[in-house]
Amino acid sequence: MTPDDVVPLHLADVTYPGSHPLAGKDGPVLAFAIRHPKGLVLVDTGIGEGNAWIDENYRPRRREVREALGAAALDAGAVRLIVNTHLHFDHCG
Repeated sequence: MTPDDVVPLHLADVTYPGSHPLAGKDGPVLAFAIRHPKGLVLVDTGIGEGNAWIDENYRPRRREVREALGAAALDAGAVRLIVNTHLHFDHCG
């Protein structure tokens, strides 16, 4: 594997709420696609839809995984495995 085999995917931006140490600042939500001989491995999946608390508190500006893959010249149909590193809202959408 080379560094070119790991592709960052920008899936969203959030604005941190008042209770967060970075209150008021914006931050990215990233995932990664790893090129593997058997297909792509997607590491993390960004922020899901339908959670009013997250939408109110973090004001996410989402980008679909399929769109982010396409922008990186990767085929969503080539994804063979999805790995969620942990289950925080910005990693398992």
